[in-house]
Amino acid sequence: MICQDKDYIRLQMEVKQAQEVLKRACMNYTEFSKLVGVKPVTVRLAFSGKRLSKKMVSLLEDMTKNNII
Repeated sequence: MICQDKDYIRLQMEVKQAQEVLKRACMNYTEFSKLVGVKPVTVRLAFSGKRLSKKMVSLLEDMTKNNII
C-alpha cells in the first residue's frame, strides 16, 4: 500500500538504511534517542516496527548530508 501523503513520501527512509547511518556514526539507539529527544524504548519500537518519525528521519538525513558520519 502506497501512502499519497507528500510529507510521508519525502521523509520516508528504510530502516536498514537508517541502521547503516547509525552504524557509521558509531551510535546506538540510546544515544540517538537523546539527540531526537525521546526515550530509548521509543526509538527501539520505531526501528522494530519500521515506523520512523519525521524528526528521526530528518535527523538521520542531516547526519548523512553534513558528513557527521
